[in-house]
Amino acid sequence: MNTQGPYYLNPYGGYGQPQIDISYLIGQKGFIEIINLTNFSFVATFQSQGNVYQEPRSKVLYKAVGAQQGQQTLHLSSTVPQPLIVFPPNRLPPSLQNGANGQLAIWVNIYQEGEIEAYSPIPLSPPPVESSFYVTATIVTSGSLLIPTTSTYFRTLTGGTIIPDGSGTCDLLGFDLTSNAASASSGTLTISNISSVADGINHSIIYELAAPTTTPLAPLIIRWPTPIPNLVGSPGFNQPTFTIAGLTSGTHQLTVYYSLT
Repeated sequence: MNTQGPYYLNPYGGYGQPQIDISYLIGQKGFIEIINLTNFSFVATFQSQGNVYQEPRSKVLYKAVGAQQGQQTLHLSSTVPQPLIVFPPNRLPPSLQNGANGQLAIWVNIYQEGEIEAYSPIPLSPPPVESSFYVTATIVTSGSLLIPTTSTYFRTLTGGTIIPDGSGTCDLLGFDLTSNAASASSGTLTISNISSVADGINHSIIYELAAPTTTPLAPLIIRWPTPIPNLVGSPGFNQPTFTIAGLTSGTHQLTVYYSLT
């Protein structure tokens, strides 16, 4: 048996690839097993055997026939191409679950003659439910918002005492920022205590806020293509933090969307 993968498809447009070509080597009377762990269907096109539709969350074994031997190419194409979808803010869209850092992938196993017995298509159980939330804060002139709103999520209660352990994982999905600031001042929105990779180093993202004199600050509506994880390796101090600073006036409405695992 030869296992190939994981492979990721994104049928939602905007980022990622909606189709992929996979090369494999197979002998006479071999089998190709495709395990679809995603929440969407796709069409599998075999180089010399035609097309087949495979359902979400399924495992199917295909038999090599005729000229389908030697070096072959398998083409996978998502079946729901469409413009980038705007999801409700408190739901984690499947496009994020199937990102390169997700677990819902596609695997391909190549079996030679005698390595496996034929079986009927098998439905797979649904993936674990991912929790997702949002929180809104009103910030006057300047201030900070910690996500989630209580640090106890990152701590363990032992013998009645809360002990920092850094075990919680908070993935930021995006945010909305609106403001009535119009004072010709400029400021920043800094997102800290996040990690671009699991290196335990405190990273940050900074957005510049420029408030004109006659009209309110333009809304800042951000949705990241993949979740941004919280800082790791610093128990008790790893909460993602949104900080508005530099503006001399104004009331700011900040809504942050995130997932907890």
